[in-house]
Amino acid sequence: MSELRPKTLRLIWLMIAALLFTGAWAVNRPLDRISREYELVPSGNAALANNPKLAVLQVAPGGLRSLMINYFWIRSQTLHREGRHFDAMQLSELICDLQPRFPGVWQFQAWQLAWNISATAHTPIERWNWVKASIDLLRDKGIAMNPNALLLYKQLGWTFLSKMGSDTDDMHWYYKQVWAREFQELLGAPTLLTHEELLAKFKLIADSPLDKTRSKTEDIQEDKRQSLIDDNPDVAALDQALAGVGLKIDASLLKAYNYQTRDEAVDITRSESTESRDKRLTKAVNAIKDPTEKARHLATLEKRAKWAEVINDPAHGEGLKKALAFVRAQTLWGVHKMDPDYMYGLMERFGPIDWRTVWSHGLYWSIYGTEHCKDVERVEMDALNTDRTLLSCLKTLTWQGKMDYFAPRSGLVGEDSEPTVNFRSDWRFIKATHEEYVKLGKERSTLKHEKYSQNPLNTGHMNYLSSAITTLYLRNRRDDAKKYFQWVKTNYEEMADKTWNAENIDDFIVASMKDRGSLIPRVATAHLTASLQMGMIWLAQGDDENAGRNLNYARRIYDEYHNSEETRAYRLALPPLNLIAANILTELLVRPKLLDANLSIEQRSVMYTSMEHRWPEATAIVYDLVRGHLTRQCQAEKLDFNILFPPPSGLEAVRQYRSQQNRRQ
Repeated sequence: MSELRPKTLRLIWLMIAALLFTGAWAVNRPLDRISREYELVPSGNAALANNPKLAVLQVAPGGLRSLMINYFWIRSQTLHREGRHFDAMQLSELICDLQPRFPGVWQFQAWQLAWNISATAHTPIERWNWVKASIDLLRDKGIAMNPNALLLYKQLGWTFLSKMGSDTDDMHWYYKQVWAREFQELLGAPTLLTHEELLAKFKLIADSPLDKTRSKTEDIQEDKRQSLIDDNPDVAALDQALAGVGLKIDASLLKAYNYQTRDEAVDITRSESTESRDKRLTKAVNAIKDPTEKARHLATLEKRAKWAEVINDPAHGEGLKKALAFVRAQTLWGVHKMDPDYMYGLMERFGPIDWRTVWSHGLYWSIYGTEHCKDVERVEMDALNTDRTLLSCLKTLTWQGKMDYFAPRSGLVGEDSEPTVNFRSDWRFIKATHEEYVKLGKERSTLKHEKYSQNPLNTGHMNYLSSAITTLYLRNRRDDAKKYFQWVKTNYEEMADKTWNAENIDDFIVASMKDRGSLIPRVATAHLTASLQMGMIWLAQGDDENAGRNLNYARRIYDEYHNSEETRAYRLALPPLNLIAANILTELLVRPKLLDANLSIEQRSVMYTSMEHRWPEATAIVYDLVRGHLTRQCQAEKLDFNILFPPPSGLEAVRQYRSQQNRRQ
């Protein structure tokens, strides 16, 4: 009997094992069903199915599977060190697919792409491709798989703010140009619109037909497009006219619109009118010797001319507005994964957000992530860092949120270069930024059971208000400057240094100027913008003394900033002072209301004439840019444009320079 005992025990253990396997199988079936229902594992299984060599992972025990994934991590890092970045990229994508519900994996791989791998590229476009791959990985895949992971929103916002928005990368200007171009072509320029007008225009986009219950994978929701046509006779008429010239209410309409429209939101960015461009291109085509090539280009010009007839036909004006708003809303949702209605809410809350700037997108993803993940337990440091990214984006919109955009010259086969973009400060964001600091500071101090003045955002808040007060003071908004000065003294009394102990706002400005030390780009930009704006407004009002003081201060700030070798470098250099002055003069001549300046055409004529004596280079730069707009305004008031705004003395030299630049492109 003793001989049978081991066999009996083995049989018993085998029976127990069989029962356990049967039980595990029975339990696993509903678990598999639940996993499929809640999409807990599909990406990992898909990755294995697409990689037959890794099929062993489908049957590997959990411990071995983890070891193999760890091996892939180590191998990807080795490939990066060896310079085999494309191989490492493929392995990184596989790691993300195998661990789709682990946010840290997506965050790490996105960081690698944007910061480490991109740094090995030597041309702007190569480096941008890696940065864009990082954005796509987070926005299109990582967040889609982990919609409640604040870590991923934080990383995406930080990519826009730090990688693209700061000056730490030698090629940051290229990132800003590429992004500005994409959103200029999508939304147009808000340059000549007040905040209220900008909101009204964007409301059309926010209210366009869009099914937000669907995943963000369709460029155009065809059923919504059809319902737009069926419900709006003016859109139906436009759709029929577009079909006759080979267009449709989709991305092709946006492309044709940007090329042929005479709308100011696009026209303000062009260096030449559509009529001048079309004459130049026709002349270039007629000079082509090869008959086949010539015929091909003539057909293209004829097709574009037909686009122009439909797009600029007043009969299609209302239908075109609705169609463009629809395509823009669909593109924002399907391509950029952004909610147009949420964007509109941010514009109502914060101010005239220009979506062509990278900081506006850092703001969007930071706030969207914070509010979307509100009911999810968050890592405290992730939440705090996301708040800091949000605030940094708002601060930068104050210092650099107003964009000057100059489209590249059009050739026969497209535009050969990226646009030129410059940035100016916009004091309209000061109030919203201050209020957001107060709101988040109160939340943090309550959470920590501390006094408000001890909140972890206090230093940044005080530094921001110090620069904001100076900007408002230079902008002649002294009541607002005094208000913020007193607010700091009341709410951060124990934190204030000797500068804040000044008895009044005038003494504070003097003290802060003395302690300024070397200027940083955003502060220099803010001072320049405020001084130039007020200097020109004083000229329009006939106050030459105050005007001279402000304009001279602007020149001094510019010279001081560029004193060091470091700030003269391309990465940190400001645009030429003449160009900065010209951009501000353009705005004040065409639409002074944007800067809270209620100037008549006659006052603008005085400003123009005075600037011609004080700053002839600036008036020569702006003349051709403003001539069309001011001619129409003068005609509306029965005034003679040529008398009020005669050609400046340096105009021919500027035209000759532009012509030479165009020939080089």
